[in-house]
Amino acid sequence: MKRFVLIFILIVLGYCSSIFSAENAVDKGSKIISLNGYFLYQTGDLYDTGNKSILTTYVSPSLFFFTSKNFYIGPEFLFYNQSIYNSQETQVGIGPRIGFILNPAAAENEKSYALYYFSIFTTFTRVTTSQTIYGYSYDGSYRPYDYETKSNKLSYGLQIGSYNMVQSHFALDFNLRLFADKNNRENSTVDKTGFTIMLGFGVVGFSF
Repeated sequence: MKRFVLIFILIVLGYCSSIFSAENAVDKGSKIISLNGYFLYQTGDLYDTGNKSILTTYVSPSLFFFTSKNFYIGPEFLFYNQSIYNSQETQVGIGPRIGFILNPAAAENEKSYALYYFSIFTTFTRVTTSQTIYGYSYDGSYRPYDYETKSNKLSYGLQIGSYNMVQSHFALDFNLRLFADKNNRENSTVDKTGFTIMLGFGVVGFSF
C-alpha cells in the first residue's frame, strides 16, 4: 500500500507543477508522455533456463512532469508477457522515475535537436508464472498438470538516452537501461536476484 501512496504523491506533485507556463520542452510545467519498447538480455539465477540466458521484449508507457527546469519526475508502467516452451510469465509493474536533462540549452533551438538525459528508477512488479507439466496419475494415465506461482519483484537501476526531436512537440527516444532485480516468491524464504541490460526505442510527446 505504501508503494502506491508514493506513486500517487508523485503524480500529484507533477500535476501541481503544470500550473506554471512552460516556454520550451524542458521548462517547469512541461510534461512528457512516452511509450517505449525494449530488447532484453537477462542473466543470473533468477533468469537461468538451464542452458542459456533469456532474450525477450516488453513495452513500458510513462508520464513525467517537469517540477523544475531540466528535472522531471513521474510514474512508469510495465507490461510484460513471455512464453517459453510449456510455461508463460506475465508481469505488471509500476514505479517512480526521476530524470535530468543534461543539455537544456538545446531546447531553445527551434529546429531539430537532441536532448540527452540521465534517470534513475524503481519498479514494483507482480509476477505470475504458469506451467504445464506432463506426468503419470495414480490410475496410470499420462496427463497434464497445471501449476501457477506468484511473486513480487523489486527492480532498481538507471537509464541514459536521448530525445531526438522530429517536431517541436514530438521526439524519438533511444536509450540504454541497466538494473538489478530481486524476486520473492510467495510461500518461499529464498530470494533470487538477476541483472538486466535493455536497449530501448520509443515515441515521445512533449506538452508545453
